[in-house]
Amino acid sequence: MKILHLNSESSWRGGEQQLLFLHQGLIDTGIESVVLCNSDSALGVKLTEAKLPHLEFSYRSSYSVNTVRFISRLCKEQDIDILHIHTSKCHTTAVLAGIFAGLKTKMVVSRRVDFPLKSNFLSRLKYNYHLITKIICVSHYIRKIVSEQVPSAKLSVVHSGIDFEKIKEATPFDIHQEFNVPGDKKLIGNVSAIADHKDYPTFIKAAELLSKRGNYHFVIVGDGPEKVEIEKLILEKNLKEIFTLTGFVKNPEAYLKSLDLLLFTSKMEGLGTVILNAFASETPIVSTNAGGIPEMFENESDLCPVGDPKQLADKVEQIIKGKSATTPLQNFEEEFSNLTMVKRTIDIYQSVLY
Repeated sequence: MKILHLNSESSWRGGEQQLLFLHQGLIDTGIESVVLCNSDSALGVKLTEAKLPHLEFSYRSSYSVNTVRFISRLCKEQDIDILHIHTSKCHTTAVLAGIFAGLKTKMVVSRRVDFPLKSNFLSRLKYNYHLITKIICVSHYIRKIVSEQVPSAKLSVVHSGIDFEKIKEATPFDIHQEFNVPGDKKLIGNVSAIADHKDYPTFIKAAELLSKRGNYHFVIVGDGPEKVEIEKLILEKNLKEIFTLTGFVKNPEAYLKSLDLLLFTSKMEGLGTVILNAFASETPIVSTNAGGIPEMFENESDLCPVGDPKQLADKVEQIIKGKSATTPLQNFEEEFSNLTMVKRTIDIYQSVLY
């Protein structure tokens, strides 16, 4: 089989990491796989560094006539068996290519976010279009949401995966030394894009409560559209002295290993691979129960309600003092391995073609 992957994102997030794992895994098993990604994207840079086959294009609009024609022509010329769509914008473009540009290639869509599907005509068309043979949901929670508008038979669950060996072998980054944080401070942090659904305001409110209870320093590893607002909130609460914002880093696993605890405050979350990385790093975790997050834990009671800084702060204090712990799913390493993700995705491809 020959697979063409579509990704329109310029930034690097969990979905792009999963696509990189999948692309490499398909090639390692002898399957022809090509990624079509946005020009000057972080994904394109990663693929170039890894010497993995890919094409780049300038993706400006889901409705670009030139892009619609280009994708349709590429599938025909390359004799593509399955068009695997990894972003919402590409999803729209691919459906338009089927309607207006004669594209006949079977499509598989990855759904990674737990936002409810829109109820307008275009959204219903996109998700129920006849060439879309499977929608891969990264959690059972997402599958439940999508099933409200799409037949269940079209939906499959394939959990995101991580490279356990890489995480375990990563060398911790010395946050104390590099950012002049006193050595007696416990490092509480989050390693996620600074975006609305990550709910950093709740992280900051929990930090404010904890700052009055113990010797803590708070670290936000990453960048994103809400960064300026979060910096303003930290200043407004006079918490600048106990906060470090690193900005984008190339080795987030190393920073995660240096934390005394991961505080994950998302209000919406498809799955949350940062939690997977934390479990692999043996970094303690306090998290909300948003979206698919409970699917990674043995006991949902370990988790806190969304938007409740007091419960989050209380849980952090309990874990830091050794009075509580969170436990991953029993078969955690098997269920959430990147190799398992690749194998299950190949099984879906085969079900589509054969």
